[in-house]
Amino acid sequence: MKRYEVVFISLADLSADETDGVIEKYTSIITALDGKIVKVSKWGKRRLAYYIRKKREGFYTLVDFGGENKIIQELERNFKIDDKILRYQSVKLSDHVDADALDREIEETRQKEAPPAVPPAEEKPEEPAGDAATEPEEPAVEAVTEPEEPVAEAVTEPEKPAAEEAEKPREDTEEPPSEPSEKETGEQ
Repeated sequence: MKRYEVVFISLADLSADETDGVIEKYTSIITALDGKIVKVSKWGKRRLAYYIRKKREGFYTLVDFGGENKIIQELERNFKIDDKILRYQSVKLSDHVDADALDREIEETRQKEAPPAVPPAEEKPEEPAGDAATEPEEPAVEAVTEPEEPVAEAVTEPEKPAAEEAEKPREDTEEPPSEPSEKETGEQ
């Protein structure tokens, strides 16, 4: 038994049911020819690198499986004649695969994909009627906090004593006229 991966791109404008039908068609070919499907990954609708048959988007699907060469031949024959398939690529991952190891991997994959079992919620015992007469519980109010925005720290100059500031004239105001000097008055 050999291990293969097949990626195919189907038309993006198919409905979800039609896309599932295309995937089901190719997975049933694999199982009909005694192949073992490890996983089927729907990669979803993606933009193509270039136009293929005048289409800009396609739906990508990956199928990982184990089987013989005849499965690949049959898949590729069907891909070629199917109008819903834009492109495909088959890759052989390994020549010899142990069937038991493949079965274990399939089981592990199913366990990972299966949703976890949710245990039933435990029921709280009802309070006796006598306790209901006591104070009613106020509903819990959750505080809604807004995310804190980073605050830029302002660069400030150290504070100067008030006496220094009073002596120093402010730059933004006009200076009071000073007394004329000896040269200005003409006295010598």
